[in-house]
Order: sequence, then C-alpha cells, then structure tokens
Amino acid sequence: MLNAILEYAEQKIDLNRIEESEQRFKKVLSWQEADRAPVVIMFGSDKFQPYSIPEIHEDLSKMMCNELLRSTPAFDSECDCIPMLRANYGVGLFPSLFGAKSFIVNNNMPWVEAFDSVDKIKKVVDAGIPDLNTGFGAKVIETYEFFKEKLAPYEKCSKGIKLYHPDLQGPFDVAHLLWGSDIYYAIYDDPDLIHELMALISETYIKFMEKLKTVMNDETDGFNYHWQSLYPGRVTLRDDSAVNLSLDCYKEFVKPYNQRICEHFGNASMHFCGRADQWMYELIGEEKIKGHNFGRMDKYQFGPELLSQIYDKFKENKTAMCGFGITNEEAETFDFGKYKSGVSFNMSAKNKEEAEEVFSRSFK
Repeated sequence: MLNAILEYAEQKIDLNRIEESEQRFKKVLSWQEADRAPVVIMFGSDKFQPYSIPEIHEDLSKMMCNELLRSTPAFDSECDCIPMLRANYGVGLFPSLFGAKSFIVNNNMPWVEAFDSVDKIKKVVDAGIPDLNTGFGAKVIETYEFFKEKLAPYEKCSKGIKLYHPDLQGPFDVAHLLWGSDIYYAIYDDPDLIHELMALISETYIKFMEKLKTVMNDETDGFNYHWQSLYPGRVTLRDDSAVNLSLDCYKEFVKPYNQRICEHFGNASMHFCGRADQWMYELIGEEKIKGHNFGRMDKYQFGPELLSQIYDKFKENKTAMCGFGITNEEAETFDFGKYKSGVSFNMSAKNKEEAEEVFSRSFK
C-alpha cells in the first residue's frame, strides 16, 4: 500500500499551495497580519485505511503509510495542512534510552512501564547520559532513513513532505514516565534527586535531538514543522505532566530545565494537555518560548470565548497561539476575520466533503 499512497500523494501534492501556507504560518505566528489565519482541518482518507498501532511498530512501511495518511488534508483540501512524517513510537521513545519499556494495550499508542523503585532512578542518574543507540534510539534513526529512501523516487513528495521531530515529551514528562506518579510525592520527599534527574534528562534531550536533526528536515526560518503545521522555534516541548503542579513547583522543578533546552536551541514552542492556568500565564512572554499549543484553561474548553479572553495578553507579549481548537459548530458563528495575526487554528471534519464545506464557509 505504501507505493500506492506515495503515487497518489505525488499526483495530488501542490508545492505552491504548501509554500503559500508556510508563508502564512510564518507571518501570522510572528504577529504580522496575513490574508487570513492559517487553518488545518483534519480528516481521514477515503481511499486508504490506516494500520493498527501494533502493526506500525513492527513494520516501517506500515508506519510510513499511517504517517502519510495523517497528511491527507495536504493532498485533498485547500486548508493549510503541511505534509510531514515522524518516527511515531509514542511517549516511551525517549524514556527507552534510560531503559524504560513501552507496552501497547488495546490498539492504543504505547505507554511506559515506570521503574519500580527509587533505587533504579538513582542508578539512571549515576550512569549519566546513556548510549543514544539504546532503546528506540537506533530504531528512530533507521526510521527516518527509511522515510528518506522511500520518498527519494518521488520528486514532489521529496520536496514537499517534511520529516519532523518525534515525540520526546519534555523533561518533567519524561521524569514522570520513568518515576511514575510517586514523583509528585518526591517533590517534597526527595527534591534533590528530582533535580539531578531533570538535569540529566535535559542534557540527554539536547544531545539526542541534535543527533535526530542530522536525519530530519524539520526547520525553516526559525520555525519547526510539527503536527502538519509550523510552530515557532527549533523544537516543540511537552509539559503534560506539569499541569498537576503549582506555580511554585513549576518554577522550581520544570521551568529551569525547559529553559536549558530553549537556550541551547535558541527558541521553542510549548504544548500541554489539561488545565494549567496556575502557571500558563506566567510563561506568556518568556524570551525563549515563542509559541503555545494548549488544552483546557480557566473554565473554558478551547473555543471562541477563551480566545477572546486571552488574545490581547498573547498579543502584548508577541507570543503565538498554535493550533487553537475550534469545533465545526463554533465555526458556524465564529469570526475568523478578527484573527489574522498571532493565532493558527486546528479543526476536524468527518470527511473531505465536510472539510471543504467548513473551509469554504469560514475562510473564503
């Protein structure tokens, strides 16, 4: 099926449209006004069916098929979807460098089996930066090399489809995955060990990401390709586990290590799922964090009302909002014309026809 999808993509891909979308992302997320806000409207292929999660982790061809199918809107719609691929081994990819194991349950993305004792955490810290070929390390490099080899015969696909960085999470997310939920107790019981672990994870992240960047083409003019969009900075960090922390705990145990990575790479964007308004607003305007992709904040779940509340604060600090979620129902009355700078949008549709209707109604 891989060759069939690549041949389809080669026929359908529009390099001019992709270039226009990239320029739109760059302008808008730099707080310059464009013709309209960038929008990615996700929907599945009606020609090809994706493989299961266990299948894609056993077969590189099947993984590449699923990754290509995530970019279906880039081939079959007018939205700003940028086609891209990543080595998609789940949140356990980076923890595997330290010896943690991943497992798949019920066709879901892999989860990580945390270490069963603090002694194992101490051994990880004492061992220092691990061999970057352990765990999924070598497999990830092999995956990107495979992607490049398969794209090579297709001229437009080779030019238009980007290879972006895998899910390495963020330092505290990785620490949580290695330690398990007891890490929240350890903040009070063993803070020095957490700091040692976070420092090790941050330095390992930098070395591993630099290695990955030798086999990817995930950057353009100070932006990184991510989730079929562009995000400001050279990397996109995750802070999902940190949503459970207070502002003081975030400042002590998370922020310095995110900053270490941001300082190395110049600039970054930040993602989190969940509600984090206890520290989120503190980050707006951080010198090295140029973009945010976020989940629930305050009493609102995404939506126009949330955007109207926070837009001016982001604008004042020239910090971009990336992939802000709007539902199709909200889009029926939402005035996208008010937001031609500072924010890109993500939406979803049941199929190509619905995506075309939503795009035509809201963005033409």
